[in-house]
Amino acid sequence: MNRLGLLLVLSFVLFSGTVFSGRSTLYSEPCQAESMRQDTTDIQMLLNGKVWRNLYLRIRGDQFLFSNSFLPGTIMVNGRIWHSRDVRYDICNDELETTAEKGLIVQINKELVSAFTINYGNNIYSFIKLDKDSLNNIEGYINVLYQGTVSLFIKYTKKILPLAVDHKYDAFEQTYRIFMMKDGKMHQIRNKHNIILLFGNYKQQIKNYIRSNKLKVSKKVPESFIPLAEFCDKL
Repeated sequence: MNRLGLLLVLSFVLFSGTVFSGRSTLYSEPCQAESMRQDTTDIQMLLNGKVWRNLYLRIRGDQFLFSNSFLPGTIMVNGRIWHSRDVRYDICNDELETTAEKGLIVQINKELVSAFTINYGNNIYSFIKLDKDSLNNIEGYINVLYQGTVSLFIKYTKKILPLAVDHKYDAFEQTYRIFMMKDGKMHQIRNKHNIILLFGNYKQQIKNYIRSNKLKVSKKVPESFIPLAEFCDKL
């Protein structure tokens, strides 16, 4: 299984609620003192990062996805899944944050994070981390919309627009790109025609499916691509 395939499995595990504690079933339950030592070690692993400081106080808006408040979620660090954590995703710098004791905010060591979820607006958003490789010019955290032999992703970003407010203040602007993974390679998707071109041998079947189901596919609504991805996954 390639790295991307493994990460997709990990994102499924996050949804399933399964916890990998790293504990061998060959040994009996550790004593309370040993459990406390393990918990201390685990929390240190989770909080192995740097203390966050806001560098954008003078910029209108904020650098976060969904909200500048912490949201409930899960985080996978070194194969261990942390449930019911405070999560905040800085999409300007592509960094994940959580809370620590004494009101501190920690930017988690990105090298250790494999995947995470964020609960927002009655939805669960699942993210995996990709490393840049020779095939795909995309790296960092990406949102998984659909996963199968064909998969669908969103890459969220925010950039700073100089003097965007009243020609006086810089401001954040959120953008995103949609990608479809086919045969292990990422393809940027802007409209339904990009998908039709990817599956040239099934061009007519895809057009018939769109027409018969009256699908309205638009980049403005990334989730609108999901039914099309599901159909293409079965071709």
